[in-house]
Amino acid sequence: MISENDPGVTRTGNWQTYSTKGFEGSSIYSLAVDQGASISYAADVENSGWYEAYVYINALWNATQDAHIVLYHQHGETHYMIDQTVSGHEQWYKLDDVYLEAGESLTLLSMENQIETGTFVFADAVMFLNSNRVGLTAPVSIIPGEMVQPETFKLSCFPNPFNASVKIKLSGPALNNLPVHIYDLEGRLIRELNQASSNSSWTWNGLDYRNHVVPSGVYLIQAEDQGRRYFTKVLLLK
Repeated sequence: MISENDPGVTRTGNWQTYSTKGFEGSSIYSLAVDQGASISYAADVENSGWYEAYVYINALWNATQDAHIVLYHQHGETHYMIDQTVSGHEQWYKLDDVYLEAGESLTLLSMENQIETGTFVFADAVMFLNSNRVGLTAPVSIIPGEMVQPETFKLSCFPNPFNASVKIKLSGPALNNLPVHIYDLEGRLIRELNQASSNSSWTWNGLDYRNHVVPSGVYLIQAEDQGRRYFTKVLLLK
């Protein structure tokens, strides 16, 4: 975890302390009048591999709806817009799965005050967890004109854990004819599912592409829409 006050964090412009909201009881914020203020999070990456990237989201009714976050990885950068006005969303939020090369003092994530709505933007802790996966398709960079709004989309599985079959559902606007890929934790493609209904849902019966029963374990579910990838995990118990 990297706190907004850690030595590897660099700030420019005007940031102030917000003493009543934050992962560790406080956070920082930049006012709309301080456009261009930025914060960059850097850390040592001990091992090359896939990491789950998280940010801690604070929310207040008069904060911004367009907090601009940039996530850096081996294949470029991915841009996100985060709504910081939704009450009750003060929690860790997963941005993506990214591949990072080992190195020292690597810039992993940044935010810049470019807000167009609200009176200020929050910044708080970020976290990168090594997921120990190999061989997965690299993430696709997204240019600012195609920014993902993570609050809009959700990939879910039910029941989870499952025994016989699991229903996979991706909720969000204008999702049509999407394939779903299922990988094991070594990054091997297990099965591809074509969309089975108009509401972006699929059913997986625990078989691989040869119709062989797969063993119990954790599997990674990936859906892709116009270059944007959504991930979740499901546990198969026999």
